[in-house]
Amino acid sequence: MEQRRHEESVQLQTEKQRMEDERMNDCAANVKRYGKDVRGSIIAMGQDTLDAIVFFRRAQHLFADYEIQVEFQAKLVSSYLSTKAKDVLAKLDPEIGRSYADMKAMVLHELKLSANTYLERYNTCGKASDETYDSKLRSLLVYYLESRCVDDFVSTVPLAAGILYLAMLQA
Repeated sequence: MEQRRHEESVQLQTEKQRMEDERMNDCAANVKRYGKDVRGSIIAMGQDTLDAIVFFRRAQHLFADYEIQVEFQAKLVSSYLSTKAKDVLAKLDPEIGRSYADMKAMVLHELKLSANTYLERYNTCGKASDETYDSKLRSLLVYYLESRCVDDFVSTVPLAAGILYLAMLQA
């Protein structure tokens, strides 16, 4: 009798665990759970095109912090995109919107964010009332260097020399 109760208890526990595993693996449940995790931490993408880079960088940090699986990342950030970014995605194949990496690449491409854009904005940067000039310049320089695949000082020198040479030719 006692043996039978123990077996039923083990079977019930196994069934509960199976149901919990199914629930955790359910796509909608995962999106909802991850959504709760990032809701208080993510900030919506601003309307300035450069805000897209800051937004995607923050999102990637959140994905790492909360260990969000790749297949849920695009679903989580899509509601926080700017209207420009949503318009870009609306014109594209729906498959692109399912992959975070593809979504990010297409949004940045369609917003025409390139190394030349960063350099132009850096050279014409002015201080806005809502931010510090130093942080804006620093961010633009970092975006420019990243877009040129510069990750150390040694590879920065030829790039800087080329920029100065071009500036001399244009003067």
